[in-house]
Amino acid sequence: VFVCPSRPWEEEASRGGMEDPAPVIIACVVSVIAASALWACVLWACTVFAGPERVMFAAEDGGDQDPLASELHALDRLTGSMERSFLTRVIAGRYIRQIVFHVEKLRNASPAMLRMRSSGSSPNLMKQHAADDAFAHQWLKLGLGDAQYVAASGTDVSGQGGADADAAAADTQGAVAVPQPPSSESAKLLHWIREGFSDWDFDFARLRTWCGDVGVPPLLAITSALHTSAAPGSLSHLLGAPNGAVATYMGRIISYYRKLPYHSEIHACDVLHAVSAMHANICGATAPPMEQAVLMLAAIVHDVGHPGVNNSFLVETANPLAIRYNDTSVLENYHVNLAFNLMGAGDGKAGPGAGPLAGLDRAAHKRFRTDLIELVLATSFENHFNHIGDLKGHAKLSVTSGGEMDEAKARAARRSLLRMLIKVADIGHPAKQWDWHVDSARRACAEFFHQGDCERAAGLTVSPLNNAEDCVLSKSQSGFLEFMVKPAFDALQMYIGAWADTLAPGAVQWIEGPQQLLHNNLQLWKDMDGATSAAIKEEILNLPIEAPFQANWWDEQRMQPAEERRTGTPLLKVESPARRSPSGGESASPQRRARFSMTMRTKSSRGGVSAEASGGGNAVPPSDLGTS
Repeated sequence: VFVCPSRPWEEEASRGGMEDPAPVIIACVVSVIAASALWACVLWACTVFAGPERVMFAAEDGGDQDPLASELHALDRLTGSMERSFLTRVIAGRYIRQIVFHVEKLRNASPAMLRMRSSGSSPNLMKQHAADDAFAHQWLKLGLGDAQYVAASGTDVSGQGGADADAAAADTQGAVAVPQPPSSESAKLLHWIREGFSDWDFDFARLRTWCGDVGVPPLLAITSALHTSAAPGSLSHLLGAPNGAVATYMGRIISYYRKLPYHSEIHACDVLHAVSAMHANICGATAPPMEQAVLMLAAIVHDVGHPGVNNSFLVETANPLAIRYNDTSVLENYHVNLAFNLMGAGDGKAGPGAGPLAGLDRAAHKRFRTDLIELVLATSFENHFNHIGDLKGHAKLSVTSGGEMDEAKARAARRSLLRMLIKVADIGHPAKQWDWHVDSARRACAEFFHQGDCERAAGLTVSPLNNAEDCVLSKSQSGFLEFMVKPAFDALQMYIGAWADTLAPGAVQWIEGPQQLLHNNLQLWKDMDGATSAAIKEEILNLPIEAPFQANWWDEQRMQPAEERRTGTPLLKVESPARRSPSGGESASPQRRARFSMTMRTKSSRGGVSAEASGGGNAVPPSDLGTS
């Protein structure tokens, strides 16, 4: 049969060829069966001996966490191991990806599930949430003061946070009852933030309105709801800060955010939300705790004290702040400087042992300070494309090296990732829902147009994006998204794909959501007709500027806005020019037609400031020139 199939078997046998083929065929079948059985035994042994050890390891990692959180962590580890195995990826790659996707959905839903569980299960978790409510009430009290807090929330502030918290902490047969949705408006607000802040589509417009109704600053509401010392993952917990230290510090930070259309407290909330969500979904639960803490604090303080104009304007007008920081990332240097000074406000200290960093030793404080400075400076547009190129370089290096990289290069890549996370969070509203993106764009453009007025008054060339008369909104916004925002998100997505094995399971799939929203919003701007663009621009022109820029806004001695403490004769008084509306008529906004006064310095040379403004203004007081 095998030697010459065309001849009869008997003829082949008579020639001394192969005999009956049955034994050979049987031997082949038995060999295949034996090999299959051997592989089955090997796989069974791997399952028996490796499985329990892995599950035990996951359980040990869980510690005192709630069983649901522990199981999610175990699933992360298991799916991560499966994804790293080539054979498993080939055989069941499609199913692994589906498991990862559903695990991420379960994780997003888990906070709500945890709060819906019965009072008899997970006593430790119930105690945690009861304490969380108590701390939230106490924080709100610290931020508002007793009288205002009572008026806003209708809650007793005595003891550990009022009747609601006391009821929540009541012991029932050895277990603590789950806090029910609270009745007062401010408590409902905190409950709503806790439930939905991890969602990428968190409703910031509702947050702003609700906080206005109950008289609570949005940033205080978020920190009250999420960053109490009783909640794992909060700033107080991660930093080991003393009771009330973070609350006190947040109060100081909030007081230095000016009433600007865009660079205000609500922008800090937006960036805090974006960077928290991205870090959780990209870096995962295994990321170092201090990494999470420094990212969140950087997001909170990255624009504190912003005057409403950009670095270029401060440099061109020779503002003392630009002189102090040598015309380099002027505002970013000021923000982080002010953030550290406020940590020690009132006790004369700004180093180790001060404010929310009081729980860190000297070495940890030094590392934290270095990282915070690096992250806040990364938000400057001066090095925007350098950061993008750096992250792409690390992504390409991972691909070419096959993922094998020494520790120093891996650390550099991680730092590059963190810088890009806060950078895309800072400009990330185009990757959120259209309504919030347009709302943010309106407010940002209101500041740009106000700076255009300031540039015109100072005799400077008005920047194209700041010229309200000539700016075509749809084109300016589509250009910003396409040439500034999209390259940053593309670099981040490229890095996640290259370093997927070291990041959170599902990170590759998660980043596709914000990317799709960015693509959709960009296309909407490109497709927008002229009438719609003009209508949005008219809305921008009608937005009030509650805190017009004044060049003496910064007091070099006290590092805070000067108009809060001193008055002086302005060097130059200007009148905001009457703008033309998109329809050709004068803007109807009374705020835009009103006078505003501001102090302005004009540059006569790189080395100094003119003693008198053009048009015969007042001489510059020597004490107002400042020192570098």
